[in-house]
Amino acid sequence: MKVTINTPAGYDVDGCVNWAIDNCPSFDVYRLVELSWDEKNQLVDCWFRLEVEFTDPADATMFSLRFL
Repeated sequence: MKVTINTPAGYDVDGCVNWAIDNCPSFDVYRLVELSWDEKNQLVDCWFRLEVEFTDPADATMFSLRFL
């Protein structure tokens, strides 16, 4: 299950990923993806999207409640 967060400037990506590693046993992988120009224009102050994947939906839910 994938959780997606559009990250504004100054967002603590390392802290977010470290929390997932420490608190979600089913953490699988994360990606930091640059947004397209259209997405950048629509989402003011966001240039990247953080995608975090889990194998257990409960961990994805807990992560979402913490960071969304």
